Amino acid sequence: MTLVGQGARYAIVGGLNTLVDLAVFALLVEAAGTAPVPANVVSFSTGAANSFLWNRHWTFRELDNGKRARRQMAEFAAVTLLGLAASTGCVALLAPVVGPLPAKLASVVVTFALTFAINRTVVFGGGPARRRAMED
Repeated sequence: MTLVGQGARYAIVGGLNTLVDLAVFALLVEAAGTAPVPANVVSFSTGAANSFLWNRHWTFRELDNGKRARRQMAEFAAVTLLGLAASTGCVALLAPVVGPLPAKLASVVVTFALTFAINRTVVFGGGPARRRAMED
């Protein structure tokens, strides 16, 4: 599958996970009165749990390099934590200026670009030679 095809699949999976993330975030902030940063940690983690399975078995399945699921899960968790840090940083910086929901939406753009690149090349990637062969 091409880079564009994988990007599209990643965006679809990410879109579904983002809907879950935003719904949980809105419920926690609006209905439960939770502060934006802790709400973001819970909502982001909820979306990420589903993301691993969809990305492993659908988005990046062609790049399978024989890694066992546990190793991929550990790497995915590390990337997710990096994404969570980027997302939470965006929310913490922007929420006081633009409000919680616009800040959360801005964080989605940052985390999409960051986590796609790392997941494609490190977590699910088959190495540079395999990627080049698939893109030709």
